[in-house]
Amino acid sequence: VRVPLGIGRQNPQQYEITEGLQPGDWVITTGYDTFGEAEELIMK
Repeated sequence: VRVPLGIGRQNPQQYEITEGLQPGDWVITTGYDTFGEAEELIMK
């Protein structure tokens, strides 16, 4: 499920996520173009 995230400090290689994630959440950091407008992904 997509959730809005708060982004804090950042540089070209790292982003600080300040809100929106819970322990155990998965984050997709690359290749998101292949998922299009999908609202839900099943991680295996």
